[in-house]
Amino acid sequence: MDLNNCDPIMIQKALDSLIETHIETLAVKIVGIPEERYRSYGLNLAQFFQLPTVKKLTFATNVGFPHDFFDNVIKPSNIEYFTFADPEINFGDFSLLVRLMPNLKYLNIHLTSAQYSVRRWREVERNKPFPLMSMMKTYIVHVHDGTPIDFDRLVHHLKAMPALLQLEVTAPHGLFNAQNWEGLITSSLMKLVHLRLYATSHPQDPETIVQITDAFKTPFWVKKTNFVFMLMQLVQHKKAREQSETIERLGRASFNIYAYQFWTGAVRSDSALVRSHAPNGIRLLAIYIAEAHARNEWPVGKTISCIDQPTTLAERLNNAQQFKKNFNFEMSMLVDNMDNTFHITYGSWPFRFFVIYDGKLVLKADPDKETFTYDMNEIDNWIANFYQSRPQTI
Repeated sequence: MDLNNCDPIMIQKALDSLIETHIETLAVKIVGIPEERYRSYGLNLAQFFQLPTVKKLTFATNVGFPHDFFDNVIKPSNIEYFTFADPEINFGDFSLLVRLMPNLKYLNIHLTSAQYSVRRWREVERNKPFPLMSMMKTYIVHVHDGTPIDFDRLVHHLKAMPALLQLEVTAPHGLFNAQNWEGLITSSLMKLVHLRLYATSHPQDPETIVQITDAFKTPFWVKKTNFVFMLMQLVQHKKAREQSETIERLGRASFNIYAYQFWTGAVRSDSALVRSHAPNGIRLLAIYIAEAHARNEWPVGKTISCIDQPTTLAERLNNAQQFKKNFNFEMSMLVDNMDNTFHITYGSWPFRFFVIYDGKLVLKADPDKETFTYDMNEIDNWIANFYQSRPQTI
């Protein structure tokens, strides 16, 4: 729903009509709500949580104070699966939110310690128990890099999920102290089967990285084959070579400790590139091909890759899907077939940038020979200049 282009009164009528339906799954995205005018719209957004048959709800908005969407909920919700896609929610409001959904089994949310400017924020007293989430089985939490919550605050609500089976935490590296996590798991999350810890930022100093990762090489972590700790911040390929000892030690770990070191140039600026040229009808595609540095094929590849060479198209598709998810990759993606037709035709290892116009290849840009990355500004300018100078055809 875009309130810039829709009548709020008609939107409210549409929301009211949902009460008469028997849907179980609902995904809602609301944009175009200026903060200074929000209250004048009079939308009853809290009713999403009160629809009697809805069990799965995904919600996103561009409003910076999401508390208004559930402040007026007057009775517990029947929702079992909830994703709060955007924006981040303050930890104090998070405690109120989960009180409204006592039947939660799945939760995906973004947390922040930032304080709202529009009203006095709620604070959680850590000496009081967090609302018990006895049915919670899967919890995915993203902690904001700029205003993260500390580990004690994270522990405060994880202890309220005694039946948790799957946990995924994406946060700055400061929240990933191996000893602290071991204590939490053995004392409060004893049923946990799958754990994914994604460090979105971490020091570039090799010794510091080794200190962080070595702490996960104790007997407790080594035997946890379903647990993964991953350093997610991409570094330039050139720097990875300069720190080869560190990257090698990551690769040798018995516990699943990974560091993504490749696709740096493509990942960092794909969003800006896509958005810059989409209005002109220029379509940018990423094509996922055979692994250039497969862990099980190339000895040097074991130091920079955590992926085996796919043997089936299903495996290659899964790798591509995980890549898009892990890096929020916005560019549309195709997957080469298992005959490697695209790779054989274009010679695209480790990766290349091609421009095809009117059925003809007009540019094959090679990456820098030392960093194996592209200057996205140069590519952006080349596309813009070519678009302006191309032959005008009807």
